[in-house]
Amino acid sequence: MKKEPGSKYVKQTGRQPFIGVLHSDSRLRKRSWERFGCNAFDKKGLNGVGPGPESRPIMSWDSEDVWEYIHRFGLEYSSLYDKGWKQTGCMFCGYGLQFEPEPNRFQRMKEMYPKHYKFVIEKLKFGEVFDFIGAPYK
Repeated sequence: MKKEPGSKYVKQTGRQPFIGVLHSDSRLRKRSWERFGCNAFDKKGLNGVGPGPESRPIMSWDSEDVWEYIHRFGLEYSSLYDKGWKQTGCMFCGYGLQFEPEPNRFQRMKEMYPKHYKFVIEKLKFGEVFDFIGAPYK
């Protein structure tokens, strides 16, 4: 839902996207920023597809910088941030859930999107995985 369409776009157009990731998002992104900087000319393109560079113009920013920019220029943003969400990536990603403070993203999903929650917890059996790793989700 995220990587495949991006790879398809690169293959079909030969263009490389601007990527809006921050060095503070993860250790892996911080290491990538330290190695390549904001414009990774020596790196393969999106998901390793294509020869082209990656341009990550806000890679040196942290979330405070993003919010300062949003407020300074009066930009619109997702109302999910006002409801306690820290990121608006894939709502079904359980990566790192056991380290989030409560209410975590799945607990908020249960309140805001009960049908989605029921599907992912019961039908896709994420509940079993979360029980196994000790992540609260109910």
